[in-house]
Amino acid sequence: MQRALPRSGPPSISAIRHIPFDAPRLVRKTTIDFRVLGLPRDVQDALADAFWNHAGPRGTEAIHLQWHHLRRFARFVGETGSVRRLADIDRGLLLRYVEWLNQQRTALGSPSKKSSRAVAYTVLRKLLQWLERCRPGRIEPINYPYNPFPGRRREAQPRPRLAIQDLRAILRACEEDIAKSRTLRLQTEEERRRAPKGIGQRLDPTTDALMPYFIAILIHTAGNPYSIAALRTDCLRPMPLLDDREMLIWEKPRASSLQRRAFRLDSPFEPPALVRDLLDWTSRLRRRIDSALRARLFLYHGHNGIASLSPRNLIYARRRFAERHELPDFELAALRPSVLTAFYRASGDLNQVRSIANHAHLSTTVSYVESPEVQAQNRARVATLQSAFIGHVREPGGGRAGVPSAQIVRPVATPVGEAVSMFGFSCLDPLAGVAPGSRPGELCTNFLGCLTCPNAVLARDTQTLARLLQARDHLRAASSQIHPARWAAIYAPQLAILEHDILARFASDELMQAKRLQGTLCSLPPLQ
Repeated sequence: MQRALPRSGPPSISAIRHIPFDAPRLVRKTTIDFRVLGLPRDVQDALADAFWNHAGPRGTEAIHLQWHHLRRFARFVGETGSVRRLADIDRGLLLRYVEWLNQQRTALGSPSKKSSRAVAYTVLRKLLQWLERCRPGRIEPINYPYNPFPGRRREAQPRPRLAIQDLRAILRACEEDIAKSRTLRLQTEEERRRAPKGIGQRLDPTTDALMPYFIAILIHTAGNPYSIAALRTDCLRPMPLLDDREMLIWEKPRASSLQRRAFRLDSPFEPPALVRDLLDWTSRLRRRIDSALRARLFLYHGHNGIASLSPRNLIYARRRFAERHELPDFELAALRPSVLTAFYRASGDLNQVRSIANHAHLSTTVSYVESPEVQAQNRARVATLQSAFIGHVREPGGGRAGVPSAQIVRPVATPVGEAVSMFGFSCLDPLAGVAPGSRPGELCTNFLGCLTCPNAVLARDTQTLARLLQARDHLRAASSQIHPARWAAIYAPQLAILEHDILARFASDELMQAKRLQGTLCSLPPLQ
């Protein structure tokens, strides 16, 4: 079992300890220089210390993201002049920074997204918390504002999802291309042994040739496109005591954690076999490039030489792949939520889906699997459970469990047709004697007051809400026409439950839509 951890990203802190933290450093093609931020000297030194120790080991993408948001904080300091020394950074300053972020506009003049503002604030907060934890005494403890951007996830667009049939079709297309690619490489190797000159270029992979491998691994792992594109050559790990399985490990820079899933070794189209194909296929390219790209798994030969795969250069390759196999034009980002939703619909176990997705919190998993199809399936499951519960408390013959059949009064004639209450809801069985004070075989004494029935189930749709609003207005109008004692005994409890318990659970926009529909409903019968 290999126990050495892979090295990635910028050099370790110990390797550059002699370099000042605020010295310029080149990360990929971006120069990060804290001296150009215009911050006070002690603030610059403290943030540079926290930045390279906290964000430095996380990888180039995390470094670029945090540097971008630190420049926003520097712009805030330059515009407001509110920071003259490190001691000025306290709760009051953070509140001013939050207000400043809320006032920012995009290039088109619209307010910046709440999620973007939350990330900018979180980047600064994480660095300050690192200073409190790892450099005690350098800054005073800060009482950080609690949830300064509430509801930031609500404005996010719904995650696109593919149907399970589309996922299977995409995976079948990948397997067809992979099988053809293997056959072609075998033929090319045979031709090369016979005539070793002039055909070496045919062995080099292209973006179109890598696309089925990339998509297949993406579907099997339910991973993020950027993380899977950055797979390394040492991504396979053996599993002790399980000789028929192998672990695929990849990094997720945004979560600062390793992701892993186990796969079978004997399957020709699962990630272990695909990774070995790519290692063998790209071995010639790997010997001709520098060490920066040599550890990447997805290498290809393009117009500008040898490069590493990235979702940015797969846009046209993905479209060509979809057109070649007559598939819908899908997005790579749609594969992860689609796979997780398919797992959840098959198992119904959120914890299992969370394990597959490698999520730290169950709430993150819920945001991935929520979809109209899943919600409809959940409603069907709830209805099935309710039906099973009703069947448990009622005997097949129509009586209640625990009540001798001789004591049950049978109706002389059962009403034919659907029994509908005054609010328009269908009643399961008005002769069942479920409500308090009613007896089996006789019409429910609370038939006109279904809102007070303990077994009442209300659907959350606009039509039902419109009926509820109609019933509320009808009850209010009848309060001045019915005897006060009768009103207090029969109808007042219904109105109280309707106003304070049921309608209070609906949002204002739902109430407005139902109000517009209320005028199209039939009139209710007068109350007596």
